[in-house]
Formats: sequence, structure tokens, C-alpha cells
Amino acid sequence: MNRRKLTIYIGFPAPRLASRKHSNPADDLVYWITLGIGLSCSSDFQKNLPAHFRSLFITKLLNDVADIIRPDFAEWVDALNDLNGGSLAWWFGRVSSRSIYSSDLFHSCCYIELLNRLFDSEGPSPEFIVVQSTALARTIKSWADKKGLEVTIHGGGWRRISETLRKLARQLLDPFYFACRVSAARLSHNSVQKYAGGKTVLVDVFVDKASIAGTGPFVNRHLPRLDEYLKKAGYRVVYSPVFYGFAFGYLSAYKKLRDNPDMVLVPEDYLRWSDYLEAFYVSLTQFFVKPLTTPFRGNCFRYILYAEQYSGVEILNALLIYKLVARLKLGGFAPEYVIEWYENQIVDKASIKGFHDHFPGLKVIGVQSFVHTDNIVSEFPINSEFKNGFVPDLMLCTSQYQCDRARMYAPAVTALPSAALRYAHLFGVQPPRKEERGKVVGVLGSCYPGETLALIELMNDAEPLIAEAHSLLFRCHPAYNKDMLLAQVGHPSQVIAKFEFSESSLAEFISECDVIVSYNSSAAVESASRAVPVVFACLPGSLIYNPLRGVAGELASEAHDPTGLAAEISKYLRADVEFRERYAIEAGKIKELFFTPIDDNSLKYFLPQ
Repeated sequence: MNRRKLTIYIGFPAPRLASRKHSNPADDLVYWITLGIGLSCSSDFQKNLPAHFRSLFITKLLNDVADIIRPDFAEWVDALNDLNGGSLAWWFGRVSSRSIYSSDLFHSCCYIELLNRLFDSEGPSPEFIVVQSTALARTIKSWADKKGLEVTIHGGGWRRISETLRKLARQLLDPFYFACRVSAARLSHNSVQKYAGGKTVLVDVFVDKASIAGTGPFVNRHLPRLDEYLKKAGYRVVYSPVFYGFAFGYLSAYKKLRDNPDMVLVPEDYLRWSDYLEAFYVSLTQFFVKPLTTPFRGNCFRYILYAEQYSGVEILNALLIYKLVARLKLGGFAPEYVIEWYENQIVDKASIKGFHDHFPGLKVIGVQSFVHTDNIVSEFPINSEFKNGFVPDLMLCTSQYQCDRARMYAPAVTALPSAALRYAHLFGVQPPRKEERGKVVGVLGSCYPGETLALIELMNDAEPLIAEAHSLLFRCHPAYNKDMLLAQVGHPSQVIAKFEFSESSLAEFISECDVIVSYNSSAAVESASRAVPVVFACLPGSLIYNPLRGVAGELASEAHDPTGLAAEISKYLRADVEFRERYAIEAGKIKELFFTPIDDNSLKYFLPQ
């Protein structure tokens, strides 16, 4: 009996693939799939294949799989942390982070379970798979060998060499990155701020280019107006910045931060050369570390674990943040307590662990003033992080519902509902609708330009299928604007030709739209809270990021391909008065479920209790 054959291509293969014979002559079609969030040209590749080659739509099944395996995944990473957690560097690596933005681990676990279902079902299964890494290819081969499939991998040899060389190149670039930061700190040192002591609260925040735009002080976008409340309560605010999106251009940022009325800690003022050397050394050793592993749902993931553990500049950043806290203690810095913008990223864990280790008894409040999305698994702390001191002493979320979700995998964590500072506009007077625009389809950009361009391309495929007259209005994420989006991605301008870019505030943008499309933006929940329906679009080979799953009624839906996306948009554009009255009722329930109004009672939890 002939074994079923499976071919794995690392990267999209040459066009000659189209002429090869497939292994099942009785079937008129050859099915294939793309597995990899970094592979964005599958539609172009399909256009160059003959009609008997057909790409399987897997996004719905992929997301069904993710819903099932998430609890098991959290327990598995707990087990990996227990096996490898003796090293601080392990906790600052990509495996322990579980971040979907820096690690492919969760996606890879979903892919293997997806393949299990495809090959065990009576429906079509793929004859070839396109992946983006040798580690995933080898993991699939390990799985396929157990299934009795005959597997061939193309593109593995040179790809493994190139991946290794890229890692080494990044390792060599890291010192240059930190040299730019040190130089910027030295050149801006003439306006260095001094710690004055007193009743101080340290506020840890992300700082991007939008935070320091304009002529005034930097803007705490994540926790707006919190400093006013803290100062009213008698505290002096000191900010500890975590930089995002600056590449190598730090000088202007450091000058702006040093001129801020409130003190901003510049890490390079406190760190020593010995700290950098030690961090570089530890980071370099991780290149050669092979972590202890254990199977996940009966499958071996050691190749991915080996590839994922090295994280270059991320682990360097985390180690230096941990050392910075120690230097602050040695320098006499003595805050009353710490408020941490807490996404459970590597940098967050480094800061929290640093304060727990070097400031025993100091209370760390972690603020999760965002909506939780199931598939962004890193946002949810797990038991091993809690018991090893990487979780805040108190988590603040925007509602009781959000607290319950945040504690899903670590019930021992203390969480309380508090003022939804970022969502103040939901409780005020809403901007009027501009009726002269006609029907408007709004599109929300993700915080990552690559995801945003992929969403725009998906909308370009769906837009001709929308029967209703409409216009397309696009809003960039606050971390970048239109010019920055095109500059970072380097994509031709005709891709965005159909879109009008909005410069309005989010509240005004929502008022202008009849329906909003989102891939991964928490602003979609704000839209639903304003009775503007939302369609969550799923990109090929990726998971869907819908925080309204199961709670939004008719106000939110999901689309897994361009045809489905167009159909959902058209459904909402056709909504009559009766539907919109129901939307208004559902919107009130969503706002109450997700967001706590801002008043003295909900603000008090930002103070030590």
C-alpha cells in the first residue's frame, strides 16, 4: 500500500511546481495551504498556478483549534518554565513570553493540531504546505512521520544557514543599537533631571513617536490624566519609559523627555558599562542554549523551542531593565509604589521581577487598561509567572468581566476593576454624525504596519464585492501616520489608492462610520460600544483577534476570506432602523460589560490601599 505523500516548501516554491503530478490521480484537484503569519503573498502565488491547484481556506478551522488548545498551551508553558526557569534569561526569552508578536510557538501548536484534523477528516487534505521557517518544517515532518506520511522538504539546507546568519547579524547589530541610545543620552545630558526624593510614585509607560509629537511635554497615551489624579493625591510622578518604534533615532526623544516637567528616568544615566557587557554576554550564550522540552498534546516541538529561545535585542532590553532597577536602588531611588503599564511582555516581566527582587515589600500595581483578546495569549499571566515573581501584586482592569478574563490561567492573581482611563470618550457627549458622507466603511489599522498592509490588501480584494454604495475611510494606529506606514513597509501607493485617510480623533472617526473593519485593534470594542457594528477580518494563515466573541450579539461578526468580508460589510450597510435600534441596546450592554466609568471611587485603586 502506497503511503500518502506530503511536500513541505520553506518559502513559496518556483512556478515549475504547477506542472508536477500530484499523488492522487483520481482527484481532479491538488490542495495546498500556507502556514505562517509572515507569508503574505499566497494569493499572488495561487494566481500563477493552474486551475486544478486549490488553496484550502483554513482560517475558521485554525481558530476553532486555537479555542480548544489555549488552556493546554498555558499549562505546557508552565511546565517548560518549571523545567528551565532556573535561569533568569529563560524568562526573558520568546518561549516563556508566549508573545504572538515575537514568537511563532502558539501559532505552530495550532498548525499541528490543524493538520491533525485535516488529515483525520473525510474532507480534502493538502498535498503540499508552504511554511516560513525550517523549524516549523521539521516539526511538521516529525508529526507526519508519526502519521505514516511520506514527507519531502524543499529549501531546508540553505534556509537553515541563512536563518543562522541572520541571527548572528542581529547579535552583531545589537551593540550598535545600544551605542546609539548611550550616545543620545550623553549628548542630551546637559538637561539631566535629578531625583528629589519625597512622596514618589514611579509610573512605567511605553513611549513611541506619537507620545512626544508636538511642542509640549510627552503624552502618556496609555494612562491619560492619571498624573493629575496622582498629584492631587500628593504624589510626585516619575516616569520610567519603555521605548517603542524609534529604531536608532533617540536623540530628539531624549531631549524631549529630559525637558518634561515631570522627571523621566533615562536608563543610560544609571546603567554602567559592566551592565551592558554582562547583558551582551548572557544574550550571546542563549544562542547556544537548547532548553529542556516536553511534548505538547503528544507532539514534539523541540526544533521550534530551540529556534525560539534566542531573542536578541529583546532579551538584552529585559536584562538591562532588570539591572536598571538594581541601579536605582543603589542610587537611593525610593518610590512609595510602582504603577506598571502591564501587557505581560518581556520588558514588563523584567521590571516587575526587578522591583520584587531589589525592593522587597514595594507594591507593584499592573494596569491592564485594554481589552483582552483570547488569541493574544501573552496578555494573560500564568501560574508559573505568578509564583516566580513576574506578576504585579495587584492587577487593575477596565471592568469585573475583564478581571475575570485576565485571571483565566492564574486564578491566584489579585485583580480589581478600575477607571477605564483610555476610554473616557465613551462616557462623554459623542461627536455628531456627518451625514453628507453617505455610507462609510471604516478600517482600523493595527499597531504593526505589516499587519495593517495585509488588512488593506484584504480590503482591496473584498471592496469590489460590496454592492452598496460606500466610501473607505482608514485610521492609522496612533503609533504611526500614513507617511510612516508607507515608509516602514515600502509598499507602492496604489495599494491604498481607494482609501481616504482620517486625521480625526477616534471618537470622531467612529461617528463617521456605518461599519468598521478590524484585524487587531481594541478600538473595535469602543466602536461596538457606540453602536457601530464591527467585522473582524482574519488574515490568511493567522488567528483572529476578536475580543467581542460571544458577547456582542449582532454588533460584531467575523470574516475568514474576502467574499465573507464583503458579505458581512454589506449586511451592516443594509441595516434598517429596527436593526440600529437593537444595536443601540446591545451597545449599552457592551459598554457596561467592558468599561468602568471614571470617578473618585474607580480611581482610588491607582493609589496604594
